[in-house]
Amino acid sequence: MNDAIWHRLKIAATRDEASIRRAYAVQLKRIDPEGEPAAFIALRHAFEQARAFARASPDEDEAAPFDASDTDAGIAPDAPASVTEVPNRIPEPAQAPAPLAAAPPAWMADVEAVERLIWSDTPAADIRDELIARTSRILQDPAMLSIAHAAEIERWMIDIAIDGMPRSDALLILAADHFDWVATAERWDCPPRIREVMKRYWDIGWIQSLDRDGRADERFDEVYALALLRDPSLPPRSGPAAMVAALLGVIRRHHPTALHDVSPAAVTAWDAYLTRRDARWYRRAGRWLLSLSPAAWYDRRQPGTQAILARIWQYLVWTIGGAAFLFLCLVLIAIGPIGWVAAYNMMSHRSGYRS
Repeated sequence: MNDAIWHRLKIAATRDEASIRRAYAVQLKRIDPEGEPAAFIALRHAFEQARAFARASPDEDEAAPFDASDTDAGIAPDAPASVTEVPNRIPEPAQAPAPLAAAPPAWMADVEAVERLIWSDTPAADIRDELIARTSRILQDPAMLSIAHAAEIERWMIDIAIDGMPRSDALLILAADHFDWVATAERWDCPPRIREVMKRYWDIGWIQSLDRDGRADERFDEVYALALLRDPSLPPRSGPAAMVAALLGVIRRHHPTALHDVSPAAVTAWDAYLTRRDARWYRRAGRWLLSLSPAAWYDRRQPGTQAILARIWQYLVWTIGGAAFLFLCLVLIAIGPIGWVAAYNMMSHRSGYRS
């Protein structure tokens, strides 16, 4: 018997089929049949040869193996056969045919297709329908009944949803509903990766709400500013600058992944424009006055009493500050001639005193 067989099974030569099956099961757990087909074929071949050796009787071990080619050549069954005695040698059974490589599962083709769609240069709107169809087939595959397979697919979907946003939004929505990530994100022990992917899930809902409420008067500022940030061909200008600045502040504080839904060139242009605008001295003075308000600690874009107080304080500060500045200008204009006359008389009086 070839020693390589027992070396492959990691046991000594034995005729106990139970020991051979246990050794085969242990070694099978250490390899991946799909990832290492050559190792699996070699292990299976060793198992078959070991079983054949265990089932062979000791008397047959002393005889040479029967050659089937003699019968094919036309030798009668009762004809005397020449047997060559080979002492201390165990006949090796006929080599079993190598098993055919198993076909890849159906879900694997869908996984590869999803990755190609997300990393391709095709516009996101053109891949949405196919992405939804293939993601649905992956989630409905019978292999998802296996807990290990479902966990592996969930990890893969989390990674591709984060790395492929916003092109992976359709996959993210289907996966979040299938695996119930909304409930998972509400737990204190939610994994960080699920919490990260759910930020995008909620930001998608916020963007969709702006698209639905495009004609609502109470959200006109946000919808208009979002349209400006999506179109890089429109240059920044002073009219909607306050609306764009407010929307950018809301996005960066509360919906950071929504930056994927606007044009990077438009955001860069508006940031540069707002930086130049805010660098003016009267705007710095206005921001300092507004910082004195207790309501300035709250987000002025939030609905409710806090937003109303912040707006009232803003208008009050600008009104009082403007009135004070105007009064100061009028005072300087009014006392200007008087001051010059008083200064002249004082200088004249000092000159006469010295003389």
